[in-house]
Amino acid sequence: MSEHVSDDELLRELEETEHEDVKMSLPTDDQKTKVSTKKKNRKYRFDSLDQQNPYRSQSKLDLDDEYDNGFRVIETSVLINLLQKELTVNELKIFLYILHKTRGFSNEKNRFCNWHRYIPVAEIVSELGMARTTVSRTLKTLREKQMIYTFKHTKYNVDLTGLNYRFDTWK
Repeated sequence: MSEHVSDDELLRELEETEHEDVKMSLPTDDQKTKVSTKKKNRKYRFDSLDQQNPYRSQSKLDLDDEYDNGFRVIETSVLINLLQKELTVNELKIFLYILHKTRGFSNEKNRFCNWHRYIPVAEIVSELGMARTTVSRTLKTLREKQMIYTFKHTKYNVDLTGLNYRFDTWK
């Protein structure tokens, strides 16, 4: 008869296993000579962190290159509240697109976090393949739910859009 393992014990065991994987993922000297300077200086190789992924061999992606293309920062509490919120698919897509445009880090275009940014409706239409009326209506709904905000840039007279990270005010 197999012994029952609690969730806490299983999580501890998995965490220990993950640390072993990370140790195995340190680049060797031979690997360092084959990668860019940016990657050489990195302590870990992200591309080797998913050794147990059964789809790894089917992929042509180098996760180090994907990491270098940038990443997004979203606070855990905001993410959890976003997941608990009942949103339409379009609301979620546009919210995540605004996250991408305002909280993008570590790439050539977005070196720093922007709390708000000029995001033309035409850009969202083009990038997400949505109808202009759908985008406009969804932006209005997200503003009504107080999940995003807009304000006029005084110098350029354009609307800037930002995410409301104060999720306790979301409707």
